[in-house]
Amino acid sequence: MSPRRHIVWLTAGAAALYFLLRSLPDTQCTFLHNAHEPVMVGGVEFCGENEEANFYNPTDLKFPFKLIVEPRADLTGGTLRILDDSGRDVMPHDFAISHTRQLHLHLAQVSGGQSYLHLHPEPQLDGSWTFVFPKDFAAKFAGGDFRIYADFMHERSRRTVLLAATASWPLLQTNSTSTTSALYTRLQAEFIDLPVLRAGESVMLKVRLSQKDSTPLKLETLMGALGHAVLVGAQPGYAHMHPSWTGRESGEKPELAFRVRLPAAGTYTLWVHVNAGTESYIALPLVISE
Repeated sequence: MSPRRHIVWLTAGAAALYFLLRSLPDTQCTFLHNAHEPVMVGGVEFCGENEEANFYNPTDLKFPFKLIVEPRADLTGGTLRILDDSGRDVMPHDFAISHTRQLHLHLAQVSGGQSYLHLHPEPQLDGSWTFVFPKDFAAKFAGGDFRIYADFMHERSRRTVLLAATASWPLLQTNSTSTTSALYTRLQAEFIDLPVLRAGESVMLKVRLSQKDSTPLKLETLMGALGHAVLVGAQPGYAHMHPSWTGRESGEKPELAFRVRLPAAGTYTLWVHVNAGTESYIALPLVISE
């Protein structure tokens, strides 16, 4: 091949790659938000006044990547791979840091019980990623089917990629002898002034948190925010939210507010994920009408 033709082919390949990356579906914000206008208060990031999260089914977005998740042989966690449209592993250097991590993994249990986890898999030299269940989680849940969502920022396109997969763990294993799960039982939560929830409307979900032993609760940052919330339900998809600043995030019973545009009518669970010295999850049921 002549040098001139070689240059032409290289230029054409680079142009094709550029337009492929530009064609990635744009979710408008790193974490599924519209009108992203972050507010910094005391070094902690909060959502802006007009910012709202959206409920997405990643399968509908048709990103040119594929998520494959398999349980580990010892059932203590799993291994995942993210493949591009040519079937090759997307390597760790292609993942930008987003909210302190390269890759965010959300596991929502749909059979065998009710649970949710937000994990950060660790990259391996062969392009795979591995994750391990927290001991408290494995001690409480007997296993079941999970919907799994991954989100990351692609280094070259600087756009968020959302992917979905399913996997089953017939039995969760742990070396822990604990039979309780402080991960899910330490804190409690309640909605404040919950409005009528109608599909397609934008609402602010206000949550008051407290310790079950009635001692004062102090929230600490978690992945750069003062808390996170994920909305999941019977239908595939999820909405991932960060708190909006209200000024009521401190005190013995701190309050967090999450704005979201509601998905289709149905029964859902809002999982609130906070750090109160240790990580905790609290589940709050929601019913959305037409």
